[in-house]
Amino acid sequence: MLLATWLDSLNHVVSSGMLVALTLICLLQYVGYLWGFNHSRRQERRFQEELEGLECELSLAQKDRSLARYENVILREFLTQEDSERALGLVLRRFIVNPESGFAAFYIRSETREGGTHRDPANQSGTGDLALVTSRGLSQKSLAQLQIDPALRNLAYVQGYVRLETAAIQKTDFWNRLAPGDRMKVRTLFFIALGDVGQRFGLFISTDLYPPGCAHSEQMELACRLMQTVTYSLKHKQVQESQQLQLRTTKEILELRAIADRHYSKPLGMLDDFLKHLSEKVGAARTAVFMHANESNYTKALARTGPNLTPGVLEQWQRFEALLAMACKDKSEPCEFDENALQQIGVPHLIGSAMVLPLLQPTGRTGIMVVTRNSREGFSFEAQRLLAWAGEFLGETLFRTLMQARVEKMAHQDGLTELANRRTFDEEVQKELRFARTSGTVVSLLMLDLDRFKSVNDKHGHRTGDQVLRKTAAVLRDRLATEIRAGERGFAARYGGEELVVVLVGIGFEGAKRIAECIRRGVESMPVDLPGGGLLRVTTSIGLATCPIHGTSAEELVSAADAALYLAKASGRNRVGLPVAALV
Repeated sequence: MLLATWLDSLNHVVSSGMLVALTLICLLQYVGYLWGFNHSRRQERRFQEELEGLECELSLAQKDRSLARYENVILREFLTQEDSERALGLVLRRFIVNPESGFAAFYIRSETREGGTHRDPANQSGTGDLALVTSRGLSQKSLAQLQIDPALRNLAYVQGYVRLETAAIQKTDFWNRLAPGDRMKVRTLFFIALGDVGQRFGLFISTDLYPPGCAHSEQMELACRLMQTVTYSLKHKQVQESQQLQLRTTKEILELRAIADRHYSKPLGMLDDFLKHLSEKVGAARTAVFMHANESNYTKALARTGPNLTPGVLEQWQRFEALLAMACKDKSEPCEFDENALQQIGVPHLIGSAMVLPLLQPTGRTGIMVVTRNSREGFSFEAQRLLAWAGEFLGETLFRTLMQARVEKMAHQDGLTELANRRTFDEEVQKELRFARTSGTVVSLLMLDLDRFKSVNDKHGHRTGDQVLRKTAAVLRDRLATEIRAGERGFAARYGGEELVVVLVGIGFEGAKRIAECIRRGVESMPVDLPGGGLLRVTTSIGLATCPIHGTSAEELVSAADAALYLAKASGRNRVGLPVAALV
């Protein structure tokens, strides 16, 4: 009964379309369920993707903060240092914690360090354009011979950095120049360029990256970022240092120019004072100036300055100065000598480093300046620049100084004998006698007259007579140099015609007799070549007088010496005559 009723109801629903409606409703509900389920999955995936993106960004931010923290630590140390080389040294300490197991170095273009303009590295083919600024962990042997391969340098300039493993490193000239102990420290080597593309000016080289323990990509990123920042800071520091250097150099130049503007009683006194102050400013031990006219041997310097040395050491040092001058006699640019270069020209010791500068003027070379030091350390760029200026300055001023000295020499010197002239004798003897009266010093005077000199001129001509006077003057200079002792001094002059005089200060009567006799024997044994062949022998008579025994004024002393000379001639010539008071 119930089944029949249910079937009747179903037939009614079907017949009335109710079944279709229910089916449709179920289908729609199912579709809605499927859509909601898929939408939820898409939202979940989108949320997951967004979450992963946020995690990636957070990771990158954390990495950036970490790298920035490391970078800031190094830059804070770097920027607080005023000296650029010390600042770079602190950077090296971060990369190479233990110098026994690694090394690092900064190489910078030489002209950049010296304030010059940078040139495009693509146009560079030389191998020596990078100069070591500072290093850590490298031995002295490596530092003395290290050189970066041009191809390796250019590759780093183009790419920004180069990483080489051991096998690749061993194919480079850089590896060949490393000392064996330093090779043991190399597993990987990094070459990181300094400066922007097209404006590279150096390389940072390291066996390790910073910070230890981080991923290589992070270390490399930090190193490149750090070198970029270091580059800008280094350029700024170098500009400041260059300006300070220019100010110091300008100040020193003005101080040296002031020396040249002072008044000196003797022109070469300026040169001596100039060289003394120049040596102090550049840290030189000794400085010598040679005239270009004497370039055949450079044995006699126009001026020298430096501390007192024992005779043997001084003689050897001066010989080495002459060798340096000869080695650069044809050079028109300054020459720097290190220990190896010195040994090559025959300077094995005493001198550790040297600079040789030509002294030039518009009409040609004036001379050569040799600057030497004990230390093997080379001259700083500041010292080299000051020396270069000094060479140019002296090239001009030295010529004028020598001309002035020549004029003054002509005013005070006899042109034939090169002894003091009569005017200079009168001035000097008055000065010495005034000093003798106040100090109690004795002064002796010798008057010489060549025996029968008129007959020499008449028989052999005036040219032979002039030769006799020149040779006699040479004898006087030689005897004064060898016979005068410490605390004594003397000078010779041409009094007039064949008469010569010698003033002896601090030498009494007996000492003057001894020197007079030495001069007489020297003239007697002096050979004079005759124009037609053969030798001429001449003699001289000498008169002696001493102040205060034979007079206290110049007139009294000259009169007493002249009277003694008359007695010598009257007694047969070729002898030393004494004043009448001394004969009694």
